[in-house]
Amino acid sequence: MNSLGKEYHLEWGMLEERLKSLGFQQLSNNHDADRGTYVLVCYLNKSFKIKKWLLPKGIYLYVGRAMKNFNARIERHFRKEKTKRWHIDYLLEKARIIRVFYSLGDRESETAKYFERYYAPIRGFGNSDDKHTSSHLFYIHPLNHIVDVFYKKAKELKAPVFQALERTSDPYERFIFVFLSSRTKDEKTLEVTKRFISKFPNWESIRNASIEKIAKALYGVAFHNQKAKNIKIIAEKLKNNEIPKTYEEMVSLPGIGEKIAKVILADVFRENVIGVDTHVHRISNRLGLINTETPEKTSKELEVKVPNKIKQKLNISFVGYGQVICKPINPLCDECSIREYCFYGIRK
Repeated sequence: MNSLGKEYHLEWGMLEERLKSLGFQQLSNNHDADRGTYVLVCYLNKSFKIKKWLLPKGIYLYVGRAMKNFNARIERHFRKEKTKRWHIDYLLEKARIIRVFYSLGDRESETAKYFERYYAPIRGFGNSDDKHTSSHLFYIHPLNHIVDVFYKKAKELKAPVFQALERTSDPYERFIFVFLSSRTKDEKTLEVTKRFISKFPNWESIRNASIEKIAKALYGVAFHNQKAKNIKIIAEKLKNNEIPKTYEEMVSLPGIGEKIAKVILADVFRENVIGVDTHVHRISNRLGLINTETPEKTSKELEVKVPNKIKQKLNISFVGYGQVICKPINPLCDECSIREYCFYGIRK
């Protein structure tokens, strides 16, 4: 596995744990299985089109089963010449098998449905005789590597969200910035935040001010009048000047929904949660990591698919990268160094 590069280090460890939890073990010469379910772990070293599917570079999982002659089935997958061609044979023309795992019994559908929770299904691939699943082939994004690349590039290009992170130093400033960011570009939010904090440096100063003065200081961000009313109420609720540290407490405050709450928890308190804004929603779907229509659905799927270890970092990385490279209109795919792992990028 080391020969595939460090970009899959985290994902490989998690895959082994998941296979073990399902009762799979690595195939060896000493196995005695005559029938069972198997998982081929394949590596494709560059993007490749198979019939209607254009597949990115990387690691794939193929789920199959043999009701008899298990050894013959596995040996067949390793042979280059086949008398009858299946879906997987077209992939194996370009990809190489790097591991085989197996489990006794007929668990093909169960295993495929489990993988779909965590990995990107190549819909309609290899499941023609299985009515319970959308695919038997799954793509593993090197997500830890992608997040690192996005983070470094966005920081290097001084994405607005990174400028905001550098120029809002303490929890109070970060909270104000995130709270004001809804429906407003980060550049404008940062400008208003700095102006607001110069006039209202703490919660007590907000409590002592009129809503009119607060609203005037917030002019420039979307819905500044409503945000002024909400931030006044928040200041009055925080009598001890401590920002809530739980999701439940956060969303109980006026003007704070799921996205803002999670961004605050991630940015201010470094919690392992993902705040899904338009950038996170767009890039996650372009990558092919998920296939969702709304940020709310994106949030639910990413909570399952993204390892806890990188959830906090993913938010700022995707937002920053979306601001400078993976833009809503005319994304700069030619400048993207992870394009080979992206379903959208390889089609461009």
